[in-house]
Amino acid sequence: MLKRTGLSSGGTSDGESLFSPQDKYGSIDSGCGWPCFTRPLHTESVKEKPDMRYHMIRIEVRNK
Repeated sequence: MLKRTGLSSGGTSDGESLFSPQDKYGSIDSGCGWPCFTRPLHTESVKEKPDMRYHMIRIEVRNK
């Protein structure tokens, strides 16, 4: 897998960056396959969706 630096847009329609590479952790190294970040660049740009399946509490972060 390739590791790349840069901002992650997360599929926003206007190309707005949602996450910074400085806040990225784990995804490739942990083997989960999804990008993982500790925080968004701007909290008003994202919404959180709780997921309590599989007897775990997880938070999915989506662009608004």
